[in-house]
Amino acid sequence: MTLRRQVELEGGRCIGCTACSSSCPAGLIDLSQHNGLRRIRFSACDQDCQICQEACPTQAIRLVPGEASVEVSFPLLACRSCGQPDQPAALLEHLRICLQDILPADSWLDICPSCRRKAEGRNLAGQWLKARE
Repeated sequence: MTLRRQVELEGGRCIGCTACSSSCPAGLIDLSQHNGLRRIRFSACDQDCQICQEACPTQAIRLVPGEASVEVSFPLLACRSCGQPDQPAALLEHLRICLQDILPADSWLDICPSCRRKAEGRNLAGQWLKARE
């Protein structure tokens, strides 16, 4: 008989980064984003691994015996450029702390990936045009 395990989240440590859902080989961690909210749902698991636990940058996940599903949700902050819901505040704060020594004050953290690509494209095009002068 296989032991079923469930996720137990350590109080307030989860930042909604999605490292767990990206790393789960069985696809048992469901991620969705709708109406300005990121939802992560952890299904009970009978896999013999701890990859989700090991992938968590804040050590928020513990696997314990059980059958329950666990769900956590995070309101998303708006992209500074386009205003679309993008990332949880807890994730951005975690990144600011981890990267404080290398990020400029006006960093890319609160800009969505789409707007970052557009801004970088404009920057590179400007450099290319300047080099042609």
